[in-house]
Amino acid sequence: MNALAIWYAIGALVFVFEDPVIEGDLALIDLIRSAQESNLSQFPRGEMRVERRTILNPGSRKIERILERWEDDKAYWEFSEVFQREEGEPGVYSGRMIRNGLTYTLYRHAGHFPGDVLVCTDADFHGRAPLDLEVRPDYSWARAVESRRWEELLGPHPKMPNVARKWKIDHGRDDSVSIKRYDHQGNGTLTITASLQFSGHVIHTEYNGEEQVSERTIEWRLDDRGRTVLSRDSSIDKHVLPKRTSERTLIVHSLDTEVEFAPEQFTDVALNIRRGAVVEDRLRQRVYTFGGRSVDQAILDRLANRIASEGFAAHRQP
Repeated sequence: MNALAIWYAIGALVFVFEDPVIEGDLALIDLIRSAQESNLSQFPRGEMRVERRTILNPGSRKIERILERWEDDKAYWEFSEVFQREEGEPGVYSGRMIRNGLTYTLYRHAGHFPGDVLVCTDADFHGRAPLDLEVRPDYSWARAVESRRWEELLGPHPKMPNVARKWKIDHGRDDSVSIKRYDHQGNGTLTITASLQFSGHVIHTEYNGEEQVSERTIEWRLDDRGRTVLSRDSSIDKHVLPKRTSERTLIVHSLDTEVEFAPEQFTDVALNIRRGAVVEDRLRQRVYTFGGRSVDQAILDRLANRIASEGFAAHRQP
C-alpha cells in the first residue's frame, strides 16, 4: 500500500471531535463534484491503453501495460508486467481477463500459474488484482486511491466524518480551486487543487505529515468533443521511518470511445484459452480442463499444493 493509500485509510477512521472550522465557500466544492460527475458520465463504453511505471526505492521497478475495453458492467483486459528487483532476474506476468457483472474470468499465460484459468468474484482477488487493472474513466479517474473517490476527499463528506479540524477553500484566478485540509492525526495537511477548466478534476495534491510527504500531479486535456481526458498521472511518496521512496507514473497512450466491439468481446472466446488449460471455477466449486477433458489427479494435486502455499489469487509483488 502506498503512502497516500495508508494516509487515506487512517483518515477514514471515525473520531469524536468537534465540527471542523470551514473557511471559504463550500458551494465551490459542490460545483467541483458536479462537474466531475458530469464529465465521467460521458464515457459509458470505450477502449483505453495505458502504461504504468513504478520505482520503489531501493532497487525495485515495474512496468505495466494495460488495455481495457468496457461497456456498462462488462470489461475485457489484456495486461503485461515486467518487474525487476534489486537482485535477480526480471519477472514477467501477463494475461487476459473479462468481467461480466460481478464475475471475473482470468487467464494467465505467463507468470504466476501460467496456463491456468480462474473464475471468481472480486473477493477472490482480495480486492486488489481487478483494481490494479481498472483504468476506465468512470472508475480510475474518479478515485484518488482504490478505496476513496475524490468526491469524498474534496471537503466534509459523510463517508469521512471528523477527520479534519479545519478546511480552507480558495478560488484562484486561473479557474482553479484549492482545498486545504488540516487533520486531527499527526498534524498532517493535505492540499488538493482542482481545475474548473478541466471539469473539476484534480490537477495537484500535496500531503505533508510527520511520517510521510507525498505529491501528485495529474495532467488533463480537452478532446475534440470538449470532454476532459486524462493524459498523465505522476506521484512521489516519501516515508520517514522506514526511509523509502516510491514514484509512480501512468501515461495514457490512447482512448477511443467510438470503437465497435465484436459480439464475443466480453465472453470466454475473447480470452483465447488454450485447450487443456486447468480451470478453477470458484463459483461452482469445480476444477476441470478447458475443452472438456478430465483433469489428471497429478495436475490437481500439484495445483492444490501451490494454492495452499501461495494462494491462487496471490498477486505479484515488485
